[in-house]
Parts: sequence; structure tokens; C-alpha cells
Amino acid sequence: MNQTFFINGAKYKLHVPKGESELQAIVEEHHLDIFGENSIFFGFEPKLRSLAGIGSKPDGCVLALSPEPK
Repeated sequence: MNQTFFINGAKYKLHVPKGESELQAIVEEHHLDIFGENSIFFGFEPKLRSLAGIGSKPDGCVLALSPEPK
């Protein structure tokens, strides 16, 4: 499937990653485009657990620095 999109004069091609590791690498490489120029991506995988004992392990964390809260 070859889908191409034009948005505001920019050309985009649809790409479906072959797996989660490829998607993670793409997000790391393009985090400034995704989260903004004032963002910092940390590629560590913290283990999070709620007080109820429900756990999660995100693929990384982003710190978005901005004069306005988001």
C-alpha cells in the first residue's frame, strides 16, 4: 500500500512500522518534530506502579519545556 499525503505543501508517505522496536526508534529520532523543539526525550524504560498495584512500563519519557503549561 503506497499512500502519499500533502499537508501545507509538505509530502508525507504512510509507513507502518514492522514492530514496536522500529516505532520506538522512529519516535526517538523524530521526537522534536513530534513533541516540539523544546522537548527532551529520555529513552529509559521506567517501571511505574499505582497505589492499587497496577503496573506499566512506558518506552520512554518526554519532558516538554514550554512557557505555557500543556
